Amino acid sequence: MAPLFFTVAVNIGVACALRQSLPPSSVDVPSDNKTAKARSHHSSDGAAGDAALQEVLEGLALKHGECDLCATKWLFVMSTGRSGSTTVLEMMGSVPGFYLAGENGGMMNKQFDMFKHMRLAGNSGCSAWAHGPISQHGMFCAIQHYMKEAIGAAAFPATDTIGFKEIRWGVDATVANFMLQVFPCARFIISTRLDLIKQLASESQAEWSYDTNLKKATSMLEKWQSNHRDKATLIHLEQFSVNWFNMLLRWLNVTDCSFKSLVHTNDDGRTTIRHEHNNLTEGTCHMA
Repeated sequence: MAPLFFTVAVNIGVACALRQSLPPSSVDVPSDNKTAKARSHHSSDGAAGDAALQEVLEGLALKHGECDLCATKWLFVMSTGRSGSTTVLEMMGSVPGFYLAGENGGMMNKQFDMFKHMRLAGNSGCSAWAHGPISQHGMFCAIQHYMKEAIGAAAFPATDTIGFKEIRWGVDATVANFMLQVFPCARFIISTRLDLIKQLASESQAEWSYDTNLKKATSMLEKWQSNHRDKATLIHLEQFSVNWFNMLLRWLNVTDCSFKSLVHTNDDGRTTIRHEHNNLTEGTCHMA
């Protein structure tokens, strides 16, 4: 496999003549200060990292071109912190043929920012960010390829379903909607908690800072799920049961096997307790 990170040489003169880099996108790119403040500001080192990531994505788009965005089965656990998402991760990761990675620091937020910046650069005339024409679809293919590498899924090409869990989605649906653009055939498990007071207390026990936007983040994820019931399902921590996870298997078109026990993680609020997965399921799982 060719190295993921490489330099893409661009002829600035040609790029200036081909300024229509990306067609208008259906992805909402907010310009208000509220949304900008919802995402973290980057230091000079972060800006350099952003530029490097943009170069990688442009290179991947140019190298791999168009693809079938539905060729890979993706599954994502989208949640708020301390809502049982690690339990969901371990339960689903125990299913033969599933590969789910843990959190990645909100990497899709970064991908959205890069996509937005490249759109703006593509419409700003000649500049230091100039590049040749890159299609929106090609960029989405590049992001899928990048994420496979970033979460370690590329090492398991025979895996039926891949994905990750993440708790950093902000308080509006911008990045969640972007996920639907990049992964149009993905399934999403939305994991939240009914008792927000206990959730905040759990965050405090874990020595996290209080999330003043917890209520907004929870509301956003639950509303987003209700608007996309064909692709997303909702579970509250208080409703965890073996029966619910077995219904989840059927929703994911997994047949001929079932869970027989439920794991519990992060018992003390600080340590993720790893469990052996050998005895979680019974039967022989088949994927539709």
